[in-house]
Amino acid sequence: ALSVGNVDSARRTAAYNVRTLADLVRDGYTVVCSEPTAALAITTEYPRLLNDADSALVAANTVELTTLLAEVQAQGLLKPPTRELDLHVAQHVPCHLKSLGPVKSTSVLAAIPKLVVTPIDVGCSGAAGAWGLARVNFDLSMQIGSPVFRAIDEAAATLGTTECSACRMQIQQGTGRRVLHPVQLLALSYGLVPKLQARFTRPLRERLTG
Repeated sequence: ALSVGNVDSARRTAAYNVRTLADLVRDGYTVVCSEPTAALAITTEYPRLLNDADSALVAANTVELTTLLAEVQAQGLLKPPTRELDLHVAQHVPCHLKSLGPVKSTSVLAAIPKLVVTPIDVGCSGAAGAWGLARVNFDLSMQIGSPVFRAIDEAAATLGTTECSACRMQIQQGTGRRVLHPVQLLALSYGLVPKLQARFTRPLRERLTG
């Protein structure tokens, strides 16, 4: 809503979410977002839209998932992953994650045995959230993302990885490679969700990214 200028709708959504989350924060919980855009909205946009104590409280107690994992890892409290992942992944860092502060997810991926990570930092994937989903913007969105697609192709990585779901869809379409959230790779190295392994070799279906 906010990205297309519907401020009233965005403010109503923010108020509903803050009402829901503020009591949980007061009970001692931390809000953890697996989507960087969600973390950015809660920590930056909600306080601007609402300008009240509860939105400030929720913002101060919200963190993006891979950032949290890296911080826990730095404290020695994250269980080291032990299962080897003999893979080469290209890591695209989304713009909204950069907007939240120092990017820390690389250290989480680096802890996975045998995983080779090539950072891809050549610009935007071109998705730009809902903008890239509009038919009228498709060609331009793919042009914007083309440097990212080329860099991943040149890296000859097996898979891609990024925290942003819109970027994941865009990169899958632009490269034909499957793209996972970093936490999915971490889970595999813990021996969790083994069914993900089968997706590595399953071709992406035409016009679909699932």
